[in-house]
Amino acid sequence: MDIETFIRRWRDREGGAERANATMYLLELTQALDLPPPDPAGADTAHNDYVFERAVRSPFCDAGPPNRIDLYKRGCFVLEAKQSRWAPRQDGAWRAPPDGRWDAMMRRARAQAHGYVALLPADHPAPPFLIVCDVARQFEIWADFSGTGRGYTPFPDRTGFRIAHEALIEAEVQNRLRAIWTAPQRLAPILSLHQIGSDGGLYPVRPRPFAAASSLRALPPGPRLRFTPVDPPGPDALPQHSGDQPLAVQAALVRAGAPLATHDLARRFHGRRREARIERALTSLHRYGHVSRLPDGRWIAAQSLSQSP
Repeated sequence: MDIETFIRRWRDREGGAERANATMYLLELTQALDLPPPDPAGADTAHNDYVFERAVRSPFCDAGPPNRIDLYKRGCFVLEAKQSRWAPRQDGAWRAPPDGRWDAMMRRARAQAHGYVALLPADHPAPPFLIVCDVARQFEIWADFSGTGRGYTPFPDRTGFRIAHEALIEAEVQNRLRAIWTAPQRLAPILSLHQIGSDGGLYPVRPRPFAAASSLRALPPGPRLRFTPVDPPGPDALPQHSGDQPLAVQAALVRAGAPLATHDLARRFHGRRREARIERALTSLHRYGHVSRLPDGRWIAAQSLSQSP
């Protein structure tokens, strides 16, 4: 089924039959976008990484039936589906009714999806995307690249986070959904140096003969502590702004090509209290999805993670 057939097939549906339609709609969407379909769910939820009706349960409540995520893909998204009852207008275009009930329904669905993130197993990272789907009407996309699952915001912005069913014909929308399904970190925002905070003064270590290194002078004292580079490169290569410091840490992780603990990463820099400063830089980078922390406490750059088998 191609995307045009999919849009025509589901256009102008009256709605109100979420249980009957949501799974079929989403399965046909993956077919129309040439995406892998969800896997069959198993009794052992440890292997249910990409399934419909993924069971999750609060660690504080063992009794009663579990909660179920309408569609879940580990490391990518949690999707909650609804289907509103409002019919299309006479001109064929669907618009949310003006009384606010549709917005309230979508807010409740988003809160429900957000609650499921907290119930995921401890070894599952918080997915970068929440998707709220009003079947055959509209999608809402929310993103949080920090890995904490606490800061989901409209993606890509407040004017473009809603995708109408008819808008699925657009190539840009199709590519966005494919990336959410298969490589969500590619959609992480690229920040300028002034958008990443740090307290500065962190410089990479560069190999140099001992005799030359002994002639280095400490930087003059200033309003904040600065690191002394072991081998000062040219002025263009040195961080010129405090916001450069996390990027220097990220570059060291990318060059390493393998996970590093904070103390191992600190050996690649020179300066006072460098471990504490590197830890703060890593926390800042992690907040924006540029590095990830492994269960054993080591850090890995997003580029290295995406290239690993």
